[in-house]
Parts: sequence; structure tokens; C-alpha cells
Amino acid sequence: MEKKKRRGKHFLRVLAVLLLLVAVLLVSLYLYEHEDDWLSSSQALRIAVHDAGTDEGRIYDVSTVYGTTEQNLPVYEILFTDHTAEYRYVIDAQTGHILDHTTKPTDPES
Repeated sequence: MEKKKRRGKHFLRVLAVLLLLVAVLLVSLYLYEHEDDWLSSSQALRIAVHDAGTDEGRIYDVSTVYGTTEQNLPVYEILFTDHTAEYRYVIDAQTGHILDHTTKPTDPES
């Protein structure tokens, strides 16, 4: 009787591992197939520049960093400057929604 219980527990562990592997495989396949659905860094920059009300020809000191939020949401952090202000945007890399932005006027003396 004891052997049957051990075999049953072993079988359940093996089954759990196999199910976990299948789940990881399915998630990986989904991400691979939908990788092109995400924004490129240049698309994220265009969204930020458009929202700022300026155009790409007037900006400088551009920095685009891909990362994730604490909730593992893929985002781009976009930093750029034009002749009037410094801008910081956080843009959802999947949807293109602006999650956060700040604008700081540049010093007219510089």
C-alpha cells in the first residue's frame, strides 16, 4: 500500500512538471508569434514627440530605453529636448499608450 502512495505522489509530481513545461512552451510560442505586435523604439519616440506638440526635426539629446515596470509591463522610457523644454515619457511597448510624462522648461539663459 505504501508503494502505491509513493508512486501516486511521484506520478503527480511528474505530471505537474510536464504541465508546467507545456505552459512555458505555449507562452513562449505566443510571445514569439506576437513579437512584431510591439512598438519599435522609433514608433514610441514618434508618439512622444507628437504628444509633446513638437516635431522630430526640432528635438535633440534623445534617449530611448526599453524596460519593464514593477508589474512586468514592457515600456519605453523616452527622453528628449527641444528649444523650449525637456520631456520624459513612459510608453506601453504593446499598446502605445502614454503611461506617464513630464515636461520641464529649459533654462532660457543656457
